[in-house]
Amino acid sequence: VTIGAMIFMDDGLIHARVIKKNAKSVFIKIIHGGVLESRKGMNIPYYKGRLTALNKKDRADLLWGLKHQVDLIALSFVRKAEDITQLKRIIAKTKPSYTPLVIAKIEKPEAVTFMDDIIKASDGILIARGDLGIEFLPEKVPVVPAVMGFLTILILQVMTVLVGSELPFIPRTSGTVCPEIVPML
Repeated sequence: VTIGAMIFMDDGLIHARVIKKNAKSVFIKIIHGGVLESRKGMNIPYYKGRLTALNKKDRADLLWGLKHQVDLIALSFVRKAEDITQLKRIIAKTKPSYTPLVIAKIEKPEAVTFMDDIIKASDGILIARGDLGIEFLPEKVPVVPAVMGFLTILILQVMTVLVGSELPFIPRTSGTVCPEIVPML
């Protein structure tokens, strides 16, 4: 992590900036605070450290899913097509009696950059526009068009508005509100 980098916690509700670091610690200044509860996520836009889309727990969950013949497997934090290829190799090694669909969850800016390759590698994509809005300015969240004949799932963080967040709701800022949702707001 570099000095000056932004860190977003709890779905982007808490903002911090890296002000100092050493070999063991990173010091931050809170820009937009709040209560940070346990088991909340952290986003560091464009972080290039050693990250893998498929961790140890994911592998255990995958084996459970294959044993119980789930219809599809969605992989979070996909950054490039290789993440999907790695998942498909692991599935093939288990020699399942069927082939589940593999869905790439698009929630990181890097994934948008490599979208064409990810689409080619996967059986479908799940666009997490709220998650993308954590690392992009909300009004810059790309509108990802549906690919004809390709499974595309779009999810929105509708509940954020309903619980009184001070931060903008992604569909409201990017000009692509689903008409079915507008009357609910």
